[in-house]
Amino acid sequence: MRTLALLCLFLLSCAAPYSLSNDTLRIQTAEQEIPLTIEIAQTSDERHQGLSHRTHLKENHGMLFIFEEEKMLTFWMKDTLIPLDIFFIGKDSKVVDIQTMQSCLEEPCPFYISKEKAQYALEVNAGFALQHKIIIGDTVKWA
Repeated sequence: MRTLALLCLFLLSCAAPYSLSNDTLRIQTAEQEIPLTIEIAQTSDERHQGLSHRTHLKENHGMLFIFEEEKMLTFWMKDTLIPLDIFFIGKDSKVVDIQTMQSCLEEPCPFYISKEKAQYALEVNAGFALQHKIIIGDTVKWA
């Protein structure tokens, strides 16, 4: 009986939702510093889940995807309900590419590939880059 109870507890813990850590970062442009509250997706499972199935993203919030090394990054929007801007960020914390991604509920969904190698990707609400005049070469700072 005890073994069954432990097995049930283990299975329940595996089914628990992802626990993404929260943090803050700042994007430094020529004119301003923009603070963002972010969720950090570090593991393969967290990166795969991303912002899919969410109906909204608060203003000045986003998700930072962290990869082990700098490389060409590829994203898609399958089951993502809200359009997003994505900032591809190099290992030197500089924005190397900015793209706007549209939601996609049915395949085939387009792929969004960084134009340069990047180690990080930051997703925010679509229009964020234009609204805050963020451009390639701006710097992202986080603790």
